[in-house]
Amino acid sequence: MNRLIRLPALLITALALALPAQAVLVDGDNRIDVTLSDGTAVTLYGKYVSGIDGDSADAKKYYYLPPQNSLRLGSRPDGTPEFLFVKYTTDRTAEAGGVQGGLMHLLMEWSLTPDQEAELRNKISGDPYDGELMGAIDLEQADETGSFQIVSATLKDEGLTRSLVQSGNAPTVPGGKVAVATNLSPEGAQLFMSTVEDTSSIADLSVELAFAYKVMLPAAKGRVTFNWSKMSNEGEKIDKSWEKKKHGKTTPTRICIFACFKLGTEKTTYAVEESDVRSSWDVAVEMGYVDFKFEAGEASDPEYVAQVQDAMFQYFLNSMMKPTEDDPFADDPTATQAKKDEVEPRKPGKRERKYTYNYSRMKTAFSQKTQVMNLDMRLPLRKTFQVVGNMASWYDSVKDNPACVTSTNLDDPFFKHREIRFIMDLDAKAIFEDMVNYVTVNVKKKRSGGKTFDDSMTIDAAYLKENGIVASTTYAREDDKSSEAYLYQSQWSLRGGHLYPPKPKWQKGSWEGVTLAAPIERWDVEVEGDLEQMEANDIARVTVEMHYPTFGEEKYSVLAISPRKAEPLASVPIYVDSGTRGFAYRLIIHHKTEGRMALPWESRIGDRYVYANIPEELLTEDSELKKLAKETAKKIGKAGSEKVLDEFQELFADAD
Repeated sequence: MNRLIRLPALLITALALALPAQAVLVDGDNRIDVTLSDGTAVTLYGKYVSGIDGDSADAKKYYYLPPQNSLRLGSRPDGTPEFLFVKYTTDRTAEAGGVQGGLMHLLMEWSLTPDQEAELRNKISGDPYDGELMGAIDLEQADETGSFQIVSATLKDEGLTRSLVQSGNAPTVPGGKVAVATNLSPEGAQLFMSTVEDTSSIADLSVELAFAYKVMLPAAKGRVTFNWSKMSNEGEKIDKSWEKKKHGKTTPTRICIFACFKLGTEKTTYAVEESDVRSSWDVAVEMGYVDFKFEAGEASDPEYVAQVQDAMFQYFLNSMMKPTEDDPFADDPTATQAKKDEVEPRKPGKRERKYTYNYSRMKTAFSQKTQVMNLDMRLPLRKTFQVVGNMASWYDSVKDNPACVTSTNLDDPFFKHREIRFIMDLDAKAIFEDMVNYVTVNVKKKRSGGKTFDDSMTIDAAYLKENGIVASTTYAREDDKSSEAYLYQSQWSLRGGHLYPPKPKWQKGSWEGVTLAAPIERWDVEVEGDLEQMEANDIARVTVEMHYPTFGEEKYSVLAISPRKAEPLASVPIYVDSGTRGFAYRLIIHHKTEGRMALPWESRIGDRYVYANIPEELLTEDSELKKLAKETAKKIGKAGSEKVLDEFQELFADAD
C-alpha cells in the first residue's frame, strides 16, 4: 500500500503536536540570540503568525528558552537559599545504636533573575529588534518517564546512600521547583562533600531538566519517502552497514537497531542510546530506505535540509521507540563488571537518553508499506532540549551559611526535637486544579515515655502557592529511644465532596521525608484515524469510548475524529487510579447511510495511543462483523452506562 500524505498533518500526528488552547506556537524563522552583560546567552523566538488570519504585529512578540545557567537553588521570601546539608553523628557506636551520616535537602528552580529579565526586555525593545518580551516559551515535559534526572554516582549507590527522594517532573514555568532529599551513609557524606570543596572542578551532583517546545519550520518544495517494507525485511543489512561504519567490522554480538523491529514483540525491552539510533538512521538514509527529494532552491539551503531531516528523524523516533531508564545494561542483567568497565563513564550532566521499542506504533508504521510525504506546507516540530546544572556552581553561595551547611551531634541535649517533612510529588501537585480540593496528613508518634504526639496538616492549592511543595511538623523527642520511628496517614478530598481512601491506613514514615503521591495519574490519550479512508467510505465520524478506574469507580471518556475537522489526531486527558496498566475501549462508527456500528470492546495496556482502525470486513455488505456491529449499536444507551471493566482484569495493578 502506497500512501501519499501531506507532511503537516502527518507530523502533527507523529509528534503529538496537539497544542493546548493557551499554548503559543513560535516561528523557527524568527529567532534571535542575545547575550546579557553577565555573559548569559539567551535564545528567543517570535510568535508564529499565520498568513491567513494572523496579526503581523504579533511577530514582534518574543519568548525565551531557559538559558543553561538559569537553573539555581530556590530561595525563601527572606532570601535564604533552600538548601540544607547536615552532617550528623552520635557519641555511641553503631553497635550501641549510634548513627552517623549526612542529610541533604534542596529545592531548585529555573528562571531569569529580575535584573536579567529587565535587561533582556530592554535589549529587544530597541534596534534592531523593536520587539516585546512576553516571557518564557511554552514548555512541556520531554517524555512521560520523568523529565527530572539526578546524575550522581554517590546518590545512585545504595551502599553510600540510605535513601533518596526526588520529585518526578521538571517545572514547565519559571520559578517552579523540583526537590531532592537524601540520607547518606558516613562514607557517602564524606565522599560527596569532598567533591564540592574548592579543590574539585565539578561536584558529584548534577541536575538535568528535560523539556520540549513547539516551533514552526519553513515551507519547501519536495517530498520524503519511507520504504517501511524494506526497513522491516532488510533490517539486518542496515545494521551490518552501520556496524561496519561505526566499528570497522561486523560481528554477530553487536546490538541491533532495525533488525530488532522485525523480531519485535510486546515484551521487547532491548535498550539503545539515541546516538546509535541516529547513526543507524543516517545509514538507512544513505542506503535509500528513506529518500529525501528537494527542488533545487530548497536543496541549496543546508540549514533547512538539516531541519527537515532532523524532523524526519524525530518522526521516526516517536513512531517506533519510547524512552527508557538511563541504564546501559538494563537489558543485560548478566553483564559482568569487566563488560561494564569497557563503557566510558558518563560525566555529570552528560547523560544520553536511551530508548526501546514501541511495539504498537511500530506495527502502525509498518502497515503503511511505502509512505510518501509532501513538503508543501510549513511544518510544526516538537523540539527537545535540556537544562543542566552542577552543585559546584551553587555550593559557594551557601557553604558559609549556618542555616544551610552545618553539623550536629544527635546526643546533644539541645537537639531533642525531630522535624518530619512531607514532600508533595509534582505529579500530584499538577492535578489539584482538576481533581483535588486538598490532602490531609495525620501524624502519630508513640514515645517510649510520656504522651503520644499527634498532629494534622492540610495541603491545598493555596498552601502550595504560598509555601511550596514541602510541609513539615516538629515533635519533642523527650526520652524516646526510637526517635526516628513514626506513623502517618493521608486522605485526599476530591471534587464533588468525596474522600479517598475512605479509611486511610497508617504507614511508617522516615526522618528524611515522605513523598505524597496522588492516588490517581493523569494520562493524555491520543487517538489517530485515517481521514482519507473515512471520507472515501462515507464515514462521518469515529468515536472512541474509553473506560478506566478512577478512585475505585468505573469512569469513561469519549473522543471523536471526523473528516470535517481535518484533524487526524485528537487527545483527551483522563485520570486513572495509580498503578492502572491500561484502559478498555471500543470504536463506534457513524456511517452516513448505514447509521451507527459498534465494534467489540478491547483493552489497551502500556500505551496511551489508539489507532482507529476500521476493518475492511465492516465495510463489506452483509458481512457477519457488520451485522454484529449494527446490532450492538442498537443496544447502546447513554455514554458510560455500560460497565465493562470486570471483563478486563488485566488492566489492574494486581493482575498476574
